[in-house]
Amino acid sequence: MELCEGGDLFDLIKSEHAAGMPEEMAREIFRQVALAVAYCHARGVLHRDIKPENILFTARNPRNEPGAEFAALEAPQGASATNRVESNESPSEGSGDSSANAWRARVRVADFGLALFLPHGQTGHGMAGSRFYTAPEMVRGRRYGKRADVWSMGVVLCAMLTGRVPFAGKDRADAEGLRRSILRGAINFSAPAWAPVSAGARDLVRRMLEVDPRRRLKAAEVLQHPWVLGLDMPDLTAADADAAVAGAASAAVATMEDAEEKQLGAGERPRQQGPQGQQQADYQAQHGQVNDQVVPTTVRQPASPAIAPPLAPPTPPASPPPSALLPLPFALSPNRLLAPL
Repeated sequence: MELCEGGDLFDLIKSEHAAGMPEEMAREIFRQVALAVAYCHARGVLHRDIKPENILFTARNPRNEPGAEFAALEAPQGASATNRVESNESPSEGSGDSSANAWRARVRVADFGLALFLPHGQTGHGMAGSRFYTAPEMVRGRRYGKRADVWSMGVVLCAMLTGRVPFAGKDRADAEGLRRSILRGAINFSAPAWAPVSAGARDLVRRMLEVDPRRRLKAAEVLQHPWVLGLDMPDLTAADADAAVAGAASAAVATMEDAEEKQLGAGERPRQQGPQGQQQADYQAQHGQVNDQVVPTTVRQPASPAIAPPLAPPTPPASPPPSALLPLPFALSPNRLLAPL
């Protein structure tokens, strides 16, 4: 088992980025989380408890300075952030350059205690996870697929960018209010915390927090979003993002999830393509999208995370009626909660 001495994402947000972290830092962390989740989904594993406490860093800053694990993202000098990621050079002795060592800290998704193995075409059922990160389909007591993890990833990204969670009740004890907030899925992008966040980041959050799981991005599609790829698109429109993610998922992941979606409900509304088909072709040609596979050329992908032997698939119980809302998971201790927007 790998030792992750760098702490977890929750503590990084709570102690050093309560008002939200810089987008370059958030992007580098989130990209690694998305890669790990997409890796699990492609192998039939649904995590079911994606949250900041379960996102760990492999190394502690050698000089033990707050935030220095990602100092290179906040204040790059000379080389770009992506070049620093690729570089294997070690700082010279006595240089005191802790930012160079910072890039050795890598992200690991942990705690597969609630994970579910979903063979081809199967869906899960039953409440699991942490209440502020729970997908609407779980709250409704319906069957769910791997996009339940994508919802949780969207809440995590919101917490990274703003220091707050997007859905909450009147207070921390208001479980019914939290449930209604999740089912409504309305994100208050006019809140002051969103003011410094780019249009691309807000677009990605919105697409990951679609209440209808059939319209929500897949993990493989998240990896192809312009914001995750680091593309400079300050005036990103919905058409731009549609073109970027329309053909993002690989054939293997798409095939695995197609049968799963049929169990989630009939009548999926297709994504609107409209006149932007040519835009998609132009976009793919410009940014090197080949065979529906896009990999940032300047960023080295981290090694695939180790996955424990898959859990035996459970015998799914009969689905309750849509109106049978399930109780949310127990609340965490107050000092392990983020404030709402």
